[in-house]
Amino acid sequence: MGQFLLQVPKEIRETLPSSVWDSAHFCGVGGTPWQTQTEQDGNGLKLKIKIASSGKLQILWPVENLGTRLLSTCTLSPSETQSYQLAIELARGSCYRARTLAAEWERYGITPSDAFQEHLHEGTSCFLNALKLKHHPLNSAQQSMRAISHLEKALDLLAQDYSTRSIAQRKQRDPKLGTLLAGSVLPAITNLPASTTENIADAIPMRDCYLQTFNTAAVRFNWRDIEKTPGNFDFSKTISTISQFQEIGLRTIAGPLVDFEKELLPEWILQTDVNFDSLHHAAINYVERTINSLRGSVQLWNCLSGINNAGPVCLNDEQIMRLSLSILQTARGADPDTPAIISFDQPFGEYLRNNHAGVPALKFGETLVRCGLGLAGIGLDIKLGYASGGSMRRSAMDLSQHLDRWSGLGLPLLIQLSAPGDRTNDPLALRADPAGAMLGTAEQCSSSDLTASSQLELIEPILPMLLAKPYVHGIVWDGWTDDTQHFLPNSGLIDQHQSPRPLQKFFSRMRADHLA
Repeated sequence: MGQFLLQVPKEIRETLPSSVWDSAHFCGVGGTPWQTQTEQDGNGLKLKIKIASSGKLQILWPVENLGTRLLSTCTLSPSETQSYQLAIELARGSCYRARTLAAEWERYGITPSDAFQEHLHEGTSCFLNALKLKHHPLNSAQQSMRAISHLEKALDLLAQDYSTRSIAQRKQRDPKLGTLLAGSVLPAITNLPASTTENIADAIPMRDCYLQTFNTAAVRFNWRDIEKTPGNFDFSKTISTISQFQEIGLRTIAGPLVDFEKELLPEWILQTDVNFDSLHHAAINYVERTINSLRGSVQLWNCLSGINNAGPVCLNDEQIMRLSLSILQTARGADPDTPAIISFDQPFGEYLRNNHAGVPALKFGETLVRCGLGLAGIGLDIKLGYASGGSMRRSAMDLSQHLDRWSGLGLPLLIQLSAPGDRTNDPLALRADPAGAMLGTAEQCSSSDLTASSQLELIEPILPMLLAKPYVHGIVWDGWTDDTQHFLPNSGLIDQHQSPRPLQKFFSRMRADHLA
C-alpha cells in the first residue's frame, strides 16, 4: 500500500470546506483515478492507495477569481515519512502544465497571447517565491495560491486562444461547421398534476426558440415510462415527439435507449429477485421493440449509457461487457443502416476514486471498439455541478486533453453536457438531487453560488473548445426546458417560468456564428 503525507497550514485548512478533502484522489499517467483512502491529521492530509506506486494527486481546489476546479500535482512518490506541502505541489502542477503547453505551441511556430505570457510570468514568479519560503509554510502556501490563480488563468487564456484559432481554421474549409448541436427533450409525462400535463402538440415547448438554438433534435428515453410492466410497451408519446421534430426538419438523436440511472430503469428491473439473465433478456427485448417501432425516423441511436458506473444494478465486469455487446448487436441487427453509439457516464472516472466497482470508461470503450460490431461513435456524458454522478469541474484545457485521449480510439465523439442554472426546488425533474448538493456539498454553496450566470460561466469556455475539435461530431445539452418533465434538476436552457437563461442566448449565438 502506498501512503502520501500532505501538509496544509492550519490557517489555510480552516478556510476550506471538508468537501475539498473528500475530493482528493490519486491517478496514474493516463488520468484514471485510483481508489484512494483519505484521512485528515493534525498537519494536513494522509492518503493511501492499494498499490505502492507513484501517481498524481487530483483535488478540487478554490482558485481566486476562477472558482473551484480540479487541480493536479506533478508525480509524487509514496513515503511513510516524507511529506509534501500541498499548495506548493499544486502550484508546481499548474506551472508545469502551462509552461509545457506554451513550449509545444512555440515549437509549432504559434506565439501565445501577451495576456497569457503576463500571467505565466507572474505565476512562475509566485511559484519560485513559494519555493524560497518553503520553511515558512503559511507564507509559502499563500504565494502558491497566488501562483495557481495566475497559472490557471493563463491556461484558460490558452484554451480560449486554441478554440478561436481552431474554429477559424476549420471554417476555412467549411464556412459553416457540420457539428450537430441538440437539446434533449423527454417525451414521457407521468404522475404530473393536471395543471402541468400538456398534450403532445406542446412536447417541443418554445419551438421557434429551439430552432434558433439547435440544428438537431435529441429525444431522451425513459424505459420506466415506456415499459411499466414487463412486455407491455407504450411508444405513443415518443413517436409523436420524434414526428414533430421531423415535421420541422430536424435530424433526431434517439436515446440513450437504456440509461442505468435509477430513475430511468423500470421498477420491476430494480427488484432484488431480478437476476442478470432476466435483465439481459428484458433489455434486449426492449431495445429491439423500440428500434423496430421507430426505424426510419431516427438518424442516430444512442443505445446505452451509464453502465460503466456502479449504478443501481450490481453487475460484474463480464456481465457489463456481455450486456453492452448484446444491446449494440441488437441495435445493429434491427437497424443496420442507422449509426449506433454507446455512451459513458462520468467519462473521466471520478466514480473509481471511492469505489472499486465500475469499469474504467476509456478501457471499456477501447474494448468495445476492438470487438468489431460496427460501433459508430462514443458518447461522453459530462454532468457539471451535480454531486450525484457528476463530473468534477476542470479547466477547458484539461478537458481538451482528456477528450484527445478519447479521440485516440479512432471514433467520433458525441458530448452530452449539463449544468444546473438554479438551486430552487424543481418538481418536474426525475432526479431529485438536494439543491445544496449541487457543486459538491452544501458547504461549497452559498445562496448566490448557483445562478443562471454561473451556468453560463461553467459552459462558456467549453462549448467553443468542443466546436474546435473535428472529432466531436455532436453536442447534446441534457434538458431543453425546466417547465416540462426532464431528468436533471434545473438543467434547462429555459427555466420553470419559460424564460431563457443566459446560456440559451450563448448557444443561439454560437449556432448562428458557426453551425450549418
